[in-house]
Amino acid sequence: LKRKGRNMPRVLIDRRPVSAHSHSGACKVGALMFKTHVSSLPFKRGRFPLATPVRASSSSSSSSGISQITPPSLISEGPCAHASAGGGGGGATTGTGTAMSAAIALALLATPQPALAETVAVGGVASAFAAYGHYASLFTIAGALAVERVTVTAKPTKEQLDRLVAADSIYGIAGVILLGTGYMRAKYYGKGWEFYAHSPVFWVKLALFAVAGASSLLVTTKVVQAAIADNKSEDGDVPEFGDALAQRMIKVINAELLAFGAIPLTASLMARGIGYNQDFPWQAGAALVALPAVGLSAKYLKEAFDTKGEWEK
Repeated sequence: LKRKGRNMPRVLIDRRPVSAHSHSGACKVGALMFKTHVSSLPFKRGRFPLATPVRASSSSSSSSGISQITPPSLISEGPCAHASAGGGGGGATTGTGTAMSAAIALALLATPQPALAETVAVGGVASAFAAYGHYASLFTIAGALAVERVTVTAKPTKEQLDRLVAADSIYGIAGVILLGTGYMRAKYYGKGWEFYAHSPVFWVKLALFAVAGASSLLVTTKVVQAAIADNKSEDGDVPEFGDALAQRMIKVINAELLAFGAIPLTASLMARGIGYNQDFPWQAGAALVALPAVGLSAKYLKEAFDTKGEWEK
């Protein structure tokens, strides 16, 4: 049988002609049915290898000339295991192995098979959309920050202030999408939570996101305050940030750009398993994210309310 598709069932193929009346022939027929069934089960990606190629062995009649692809834990548990273990030990072992092979084959044939093609198609589309949303939101954040970087000035015009409000709003929405799609990829469509939880680089990536998000509170707070003051203005004067506040906002935006620029690098290292350590406690990684997120959020919020714009003096 020719396998089409990445996750279609793996089939055990015996390239030698065997006799249906012989013990080895009956045993191999049972093995074919057994391994075809169990290798089609949808193992979760990242937690158990889908398939491991195994070379054919010529040391015994039960495995010689057979090309197989099946999970390694099932190699020694097939229906021929009992029969081959006995070697030439007599008719009792031979009969037991043949009967067991036939019983397992019939039981597995009676079990309904999952619609693998439909499952793979649906999962693939959802994974693709999650990945697209993740990448697109990161690019959107970079673009919004770049617009803010070139727009912030000590004495903004009405158009510049409106542009800052729009860019900061887009930045916030894209940040929520980035976080949501990242969660979906880590939980459902990526390598599995067990992989990410024990990857220090993954937690460094989240820490960079937390630092950038906490730093943005200063700029967001001042932009919102300026927009509120502009709406309340009766003489039409546009609120001014002042030189000191404008320079401070630019420095913070530069830091955010650096943090988001480093995220793709950490993602590339993480995807390749660099730094992965099975013994790394996820609690340590969570602390690495929580501490700067809480600490910097409090710091920049305090600074935002303590630093006055020209319209507040």
